[in-house]
Amino acid sequence: ENIRNNTRRAEANDPIALQWMGSLRNAVGDYSSVFQYWTKASELGEIMSHFYLGLMYHLGNGIEKDEKKETYHMEEAATVVILRPDSFLEVTNGTTAVRRGGRNILLLLPNLDMTVQ
Repeated sequence: ENIRNNTRRAEANDPIALQWMGSLRNAVGDYSSVFQYWTKASELGEIMSHFYLGLMYHLGNGIEKDEKKETYHMEEAATVVILRPDSFLEVTNGTTAVRRGGRNILLLLPNLDMTVQ
């Protein structure tokens, strides 16, 4: 039921549904579909899709690694922080570092006063 509803919403260009469908396809490794869903969602202003596209360009999942495109999408997503117990985001002094493979991607978070212990 949920998949059917989100599929209809994605077909109507609902950016949240597009992001959700991309995440669903990502779980099974269908990176071509993931890229299409997240690209469309990001074009419609869905911020998390920018973040996920940045990670795709960083990791090269289904696409060629591209530091310039990675940076663009990470900067577009820089106003959003999601913190979960299993998260790989680390917040320190108003910046967020995505730690992957020994490399840090810094996201500047202006106007954010936050301390994570």
